[in-house]
Parts: sequence; structure tokens; C-alpha cells
Amino acid sequence: MRGYSLCLRAVLILCIVYFLLGIFRNWSSTELPKDIPVEAPPISKEKPPITSPSDAIPDKWREYCQFLEDPMHGWEAPRIEVSAMTTPYNRTLQSLTGVISGFLYPQRAELKRIFVNFSGNHFLCADEEAYCRCAKAGDWRKQYEEEYAQFFKLRSPAGLQRKCQIFKELPATSSFVDPWQFMDAMVGFYICRRENLPCNARGDCVSYGLMDEIYAETTRRGEQMFIDGPNYIAQRVQLAEANSVIGKWLHVIEAIQKDPEISQIKLLSAHDSTLGPLLRVLRILPQDPPRYASRVVLEVYSDPSNALYFRLLFNGEVFTEKLLFCREDSSDGLCAVEELENFYKAGLWKLSKEFSSFRVLCEP
Repeated sequence: MRGYSLCLRAVLILCIVYFLLGIFRNWSSTELPKDIPVEAPPISKEKPPITSPSDAIPDKWREYCQFLEDPMHGWEAPRIEVSAMTTPYNRTLQSLTGVISGFLYPQRAELKRIFVNFSGNHFLCADEEAYCRCAKAGDWRKQYEEEYAQFFKLRSPAGLQRKCQIFKELPATSSFVDPWQFMDAMVGFYICRRENLPCNARGDCVSYGLMDEIYAETTRRGEQMFIDGPNYIAQRVQLAEANSVIGKWLHVIEAIQKDPEISQIKLLSAHDSTLGPLLRVLRILPQDPPRYASRVVLEVYSDPSNALYFRLLFNGEVFTEKLLFCREDSSDGLCAVEELENFYKAGLWKLSKEFSSFRVLCEP
């Protein structure tokens, strides 16, 4: 543990359905906080279907935001600025609304207006953000999903393919061809609604054991397609998608460095196809992020000399020391922000043998 006090400057919470980015000031500690609920648990699978925005927020989120609402924990900055972005889907907008109304409304006297920007793509890049704009990314994502399904048909274990034939015999999944589609239907239609997994006309039922096998295969498949480089579009599209989110991290950090009089909160609401590529490009994806249940937390701290450090958590576990680009000792969970900046500028492109920069990646 570093032998000096640290000030919490930023908290970034990324969830498959919604993201929360908060920039804080005036919070000091002699060591990293260990007794606060810094990570959100999965949305309960024992609840009925969501009927209001507040239902989308688990209790731990409430505890976390109550912690942040306490003035001693960093909400005393002279000025707080809030911005938000969501993809144009009901569930992401609903989730964003739940965060704003549930946790930012108590700060309404300080926050004033909140502007919500809609992203026309799943990786949260607005038209005016040139650093992440990539005209072909949408087509690449469609191609990736087609290649994903072909991989299952041609390269996944034959035994698993036979077991998955049961999905062809179920009304909810009869037209589906890909394991991710099977999983999404089972989670959305049955598991999260407290329903039993479905059975076919013969009485054969989908089992949780089969779900585990599918989950393991989608993880293996996604990694294999990424490292195979030129054989698939996976690496190209995920580099473009991750570039957008990492760029947002650094743009917000740059803003608080330039103006010490402001704190910033940035809310981003998106999908598994936003979070998954980020983790894979950072090379810390141990398994595919479960739909509706995963979260990434990025915390940024400053020391007395105003040097910045960050700590990264995935599903409640500190992953900073797993980041290959953190060259200094990160046993305390901290890594210099400069290392993240260097990764964004150069290290990101060392993952590919074809593309040396974002411009080369996205050029016509």
C-alpha cells in the first residue's frame, strides 16, 4: 500500500445494461477504501419482470449512491456537471432513467440540468466524437455475429451441437441459431422471470448444466476468434468498440485535470456488446460477461502531487494487477493513469498485426 494519502477523483461503474461514471473531489483516505460497497451485485434473478426504472437498480446500488450522497465523500466540489448517453432502446433508457431519478434527484439543487445524448450505435460513440467515429463498425458487428454463428456450426464440439437441438423444438428459440441467442432467451424469458426452464413436447427440458456448457463455449469461441486475427472480423470490430469506451475514460480524466473547480458525472447506458469487447481488448476477460449481471468499476485517485492512479474491478474482484500494460507494482490495486494513456495510444494497436492506429483501422 502506498505510504501517502489518496484522494478519490473518479468512479466509473460499467454494467451491461447501464454505466455510471462519477468524478469526485475532496475525499481523502490513508488507504484505498475497503468497507464501502464499491461494486454492484447482479440484478436479482428472483424478481418478477421489471415494471419501473427503479426496479432495475439492485439494493447495493442504493447503498453505493447513499455513500456518495454523504458530503464527506466528495460531493462538495464547487460545481458538478452531469452528462449522459444511452443507446436508443427501451431497456437502456429505462435503466438510465432509474439511475438519474433514484440517485441524482436528491442532488438536484447542485446538478441543475442533465442532458441525455442518444448514441446511434451500441459502442457509445456520438457523431461529434471524432476519436471513436468509425463508419464501418456497424457492418463489422453484423459480420461478426454471422461469423459467430458459423463458428458454432463448424468448430464447436459436436456433442454440444446435438444437445442444443432442443432449442429448435421450443417456441421461444425455434428460429435461433447461435448459443448467445439461446442464452439470452433463457435468461430473459425464464430465469429472470422466476420461470422453470422450458421443455419440449417429449418432456426433455433445458438444464442449467447445458447453460453452463453453452456459456463456456461462447467464452472459448469469442477468445479464439479474437486471437485468430485476419481469419475473422472479431479483432477489428472489438478494437473499434473498445476504443470508444477507453477514450471516454481518458476524456473525462483530462477534463478534471484541466479544471480543478468541477466534478463530473457521466452516465452511459449500453449492452454486453459494449462491455465484452472492452474487457477482451484489455486482456482481462476470464469469461463472457453474463447478460444483465456484470459490472466493471474504474476508480481514479490522486496523490498529494496530483499524480493520478486508477483501480479496475470486474464483478467485484480487483483486476488492476492483471493488466499487462501496468508495468509498476500494482499489488495495491493501483496503476498510473499514464499507463492507461499509453495503452490507448500505442499498446491497444500492438494487439493487432494489421492495424497500427485507429485511423488505419477505420479507413475506407
